[in-house]
Amino acid sequence: MLPIQKHKTFRLTYWLYLAVIIVVIAEVLVRIQIRYRYGFKHGAIGEIYQLDATTGLRIPIPNLEIEGVKTHININSLGFRGRELSAAKSPHTIRIAALGASTTFCAEVSNNDSVWLEQVRVKLENRFPSYRFEALNGGVPGYGIIASLKNFRRRIVQLEPDIVIFYEATNDISYASRQAAMAMGIINKNQNHYGSALPAFLSRHSQAFDLFYKNIAIVIRQKQASSALKLNNFPTQSAIPFIVCLDSIRQECEKIRAPLLIFTFCTKFRREQAFEQRLANMNTSLYYMPWMAPDTFFEAFDLFNRKIFEFAQQHESVYVDTLHNAIPGDSKHFIDSVHFSDQGCRVMANRVFNALLHEELVQSVITCRQKPKSNF
Repeated sequence: MLPIQKHKTFRLTYWLYLAVIIVVIAEVLVRIQIRYRYGFKHGAIGEIYQLDATTGLRIPIPNLEIEGVKTHININSLGFRGRELSAAKSPHTIRIAALGASTTFCAEVSNNDSVWLEQVRVKLENRFPSYRFEALNGGVPGYGIIASLKNFRRRIVQLEPDIVIFYEATNDISYASRQAAMAMGIINKNQNHYGSALPAFLSRHSQAFDLFYKNIAIVIRQKQASSALKLNNFPTQSAIPFIVCLDSIRQECEKIRAPLLIFTFCTKFRREQAFEQRLANMNTSLYYMPWMAPDTFFEAFDLFNRKIFEFAQQHESVYVDTLHNAIPGDSKHFIDSVHFSDQGCRVMANRVFNALLHEELVQSVITCRQKPKSNF
């Protein structure tokens, strides 16, 4: 081999090795940062869950504790985020169960006490000091209403909840919009929010790539938000499966004589915001639903919230709170498009607490019980 060729080969090998070293260092640093900030050993929230052989559901790992400088998550022995409680309910206890997904689980807040459901529990104990209140957080990130229904039937009903809360919409909107986009030929059946198989593969195996790709993808999708090749009309029939499952949850609640309280869904982005602010507030929604046009997000959430309200109006055992816009759409209350910050959870807790009092649901449970707790 000629000297000049040897030199070129050496330089190519050198830069190749250097690139590999840089990639490895970046991956290590990102994983260390994620573990330091959020407590995840391998850099993913999926470490909190396991597949339950009995139900087939992905559920939180019982007795798990994850702690970082930004958040502290405790899972009790029954596999719910929150304080420890026994399977058997004492006569002087009132249990409030919440069904939903990540916006109910609240992995983004600083600790268990900051989760809106736990704050509701504390408020109720302060308001009704003669009773013990327990919170069953049935929220699991990624759940749609079908999983919530199964979770309710298989894991929560047996724990005898006295009141059931439902708060979720975005995951079902994501699924319904993807189906509509496929039907219209906007995306194919193999496409998801990654766009293609390669970035999906790399993101599964590299936290550094996943972080880089997500941030770049959000910027690109915000710039492409007005592209013609988008789902510009959200089909109204897409909400039908959601309402069918919601009715199944209602029927399960009636069997155990627990009132169902539903909350319309709140987002950071609002119609009254300037266009650029809307796009900024839609960051994660655009990432996970890149086939949706900006205005279609409003159509979708308005449709689901309207159907929730109409459903509640049709059933005496179902109550609804439509004050979703009472939670300000800003960075103080949301960490992204739909997930609450600590401050957002405080406002959401007030919303839930006030709705429980306004509908006199807790008072009705107490009236039926008429057994104040003794010392314990």
